[in-house]
Amino acid sequence: MEQVNFPIKIMAISDTHLGEDCSLLSFPHGRWHLWEVIKSTLGGIPGVKPEVEELIMVGDIPDRCLSSTSQIITNTNDFCQMFGSVVSIKKSVYVIGNHDHTLWTDYYVGGPGHGAKYGINPPSGTSFVGSGNYSPKSFQQEILTILFGYDKGSCWRKILDDANATPPAKSQDFQFIVANPVYATQLKKRTYVFSHGTHFDDFVAWSKKLYWLGHGIRKRIISWINKFQRVPSHNLENLEKELGPIIDEIWKSSFNNPTPWRGELYFWLCELTGRFGKIREAPSDSALIPWAELYRYSKRINRLTQNNKPLQNSSTARFEKNFLPLLALFLDNTLSKPPQIMTFVSGHTHNGGWGELTTNIKGVTRELHVVDLGGWVVHSKDEHPACHIYIVDNEENEFILDVSFKNVKIDNEYLLDVVQHEAEHRWVRGA
Repeated sequence: MEQVNFPIKIMAISDTHLGEDCSLLSFPHGRWHLWEVIKSTLGGIPGVKPEVEELIMVGDIPDRCLSSTSQIITNTNDFCQMFGSVVSIKKSVYVIGNHDHTLWTDYYVGGPGHGAKYGINPPSGTSFVGSGNYSPKSFQQEILTILFGYDKGSCWRKILDDANATPPAKSQDFQFIVANPVYATQLKKRTYVFSHGTHFDDFVAWSKKLYWLGHGIRKRIISWINKFQRVPSHNLENLEKELGPIIDEIWKSSFNNPTPWRGELYFWLCELTGRFGKIREAPSDSALIPWAELYRYSKRINRLTQNNKPLQNSSTARFEKNFLPLLALFLDNTLSKPPQIMTFVSGHTHNGGWGELTTNIKGVTRELHVVDLGGWVVHSKDEHPACHIYIVDNEENEFILDVSFKNVKIDNEYLLDVVQHEAEHRWVRGA
């Protein structure tokens, strides 16, 4: 198996949907298996946890829409503890998705928005924890509670114990950052950009039309008038303000009533359009695949581009057309070094994949690697989700760790079968 050079610069994971019954990582056996795969894959010095400079969680980590509060706190805390026990994490970054977007809205309206609901932060994100600050503000506490069990949970206590370890040389100052809709970090060779993918989702764009049709004739007429007066989404701030209300309406926070009718409607629309109908066979085992070798694994990892162009009608095509110009403007105006060589990492589709893209924006040629992290949710019978983890090592070599759950069991039953039964129950109960 290919080896990585330590320390690891970046690890990224997306769409764990912790708390949802159909997530492989909502089960202790699934989290334990992932722990074993990471440990055996990364290797390193016996008895020493490999160091990860940045663990980036690219949205839909807790499922605030389809799970109760107790489910997401329990599962997300266990997930974070699992990661912290297998690797030594210096910084963790949480990029907001769609199933957890209401967490961002609640934070933003109570904090930086000063009452305004929708807005973004810089590509460096906003620090919640670190640099000696372990007393978060009230509007930051909900996110910290769900991820780390603030302020009584064992995960949070471990963060405090590490920060206050004696002698001081053994202390660890853990950094936790939240970003929406984009996080970017620049290393020597390229700029690495992370965004969940909701903001260029075709369903969101489609739902935007229905959203305006739901207010009655009078408001519908007004909305059509406003449509020609509204400032177009020529930057990410406007895009968030335009799409934020729609995202929060479709993926509304469950508040202990999992699977609201909006979630049911979205699920059925996905099923009827075949969005979750792509069956992926279970890989025989997990594999750490270097970027240069990905083309050899076409049966297990999707190819997102061909001849440096996106495949037609794909998420990557929508990204290039609708999101990349706004992203490039945003990064050019905020980063110290405008990026021309980039890797763009997203999730949301659950399909997984990789590709290489050359594009020209306002006379500037940009070379991109694109990565879709897939997801950890089983949607139908005989399906193995695309469980991808993106890794950048100390030499900036890029890898995709494709995790297989084929032989994982709960007692005498395969975990995949157990989770597939949950997916079938969703059909029976309506979501």
